[in-house]
Amino acid sequence: MEKSNNDKGGLPPSEKVYYGQHKIEELDYLTPEFAQRHPTAISLFTGAGGAALGVRQAGFEVRVMVEWEKAAVNTLKANWTKSGHDTWIDRRIAEIQAFETRYPNGHRGDYKKGEKWSGPNRKSQRDALVATLEKWKAQGWGRKGRKGSWWQEREPVILHADITKLSTADILKAGDLRIGEATLLEGGFPCQGFSMANNNRGMHDARNFLYLECVRVIREALPRTFLLENVPGLISMEKGKIIRMIVNDLANSGYQVNWEILNAADYGVPQHRKRVFIIGRRNDVMVFPNHGDACVPQLHIGGAAGPFQHPSWFEKKYPEKTQLSLFDALKAYN
Repeated sequence: MEKSNNDKGGLPPSEKVYYGQHKIEELDYLTPEFAQRHPTAISLFTGAGGAALGVRQAGFEVRVMVEWEKAAVNTLKANWTKSGHDTWIDRRIAEIQAFETRYPNGHRGDYKKGEKWSGPNRKSQRDALVATLEKWKAQGWGRKGRKGSWWQEREPVILHADITKLSTADILKAGDLRIGEATLLEGGFPCQGFSMANNNRGMHDARNFLYLECVRVIREALPRTFLLENVPGLISMEKGKIIRMIVNDLANSGYQVNWEILNAADYGVPQHRKRVFIIGRRNDVMVFPNHGDACVPQLHIGGAAGPFQHPSWFEKKYPEKTQLSLFDALKAYN
C-alpha cells in the first residue's frame, strides 16, 4: 500500500517530477550518457546478496541494500564491507586459538575445512594459518587475499530494516542518490506465498503484498530501470490475474514493462532453476514549451503510464477477463 509521504518522512510529491526552468547541465545525471558513465544500483529484499553480486559483476556499483533478516545482514557485511570482513577473520582466529587451548596435545579430527591439528607440525600449521588470515585482514581484499567479484571502491550501505517502515528518502540518502539517478533497482520480493510448494498459497498471505514496497520505492525513487525476480508459481496464481495486476501497477508507475520465465540452465548454470524476471525501463519525456519569447526545457520522468507486454504463451493460456490494480486488490482483502 502507498505510504503517506508526510507520515513516513518521505519525498513530497512536488519533488517527484522535474519540470520548470532548468539549466540542462543541472539535470545531466538524468541523461543516458551519465547512466552509462556511473551505473548505480539499489537492492531491495537483498537476502544473502546473490542477485546483488550478479548486478555488481555486470558493472553496477551497488549503493544501498535493504534486508531485515539478521543472519542475511551479517552475511552481507562479511562479504561486502571491510569491517564485516575483519570481524569474520577475528572470529576465525579466535576459533583456532580456542581449539588449541581445548586440545593442547593435538586432535586427530579436522578443524573446519580439513585442517589437521595433530602431530609435530601442529603449532606451525596453526601459526601459518593465523598469519595468512592476518595478511588477508591487512589487505582487506577478501578471504583469499585478492579482490572478490563483489569488491568496489565505495562500500554499499547495508540497511538492516523493515522495508515497510523505511522511507524512500532514507534509501536514497543512504545511497547518496537523487530522484531518478539510480540506473537500476533490483529486488527479489518474498516468494513463499506464491510458490507451488506452498499448499496453502493464496492472496490471503500477507507476504504477497510486500511486493507493493517495490512498487512504492520505484514510484518514488524513479530508477532508470528495474529488475524484479520471483518464482514461476506467481504466474499461475489466480489464473494469471496477479501477474497482470503487478505488471499493470509497474506500467502505471511510468515504466515500459516486460517479463518472462527464464531457466538458469540456459545461461551456463548446471542446474534447472526457473524464475520469473520482470524488467522495466522508465519513460522519459522532454519537451520545449514556448513561454512567451523563451523556449524553456521541461523534463518529466515517470510521469506517464508506459506500455507493457506479456509473453504470447501466457496470453493464450490465461486470456484476460478482468484488469484490476494490485492496490485495489489489497483494499478488497482488508
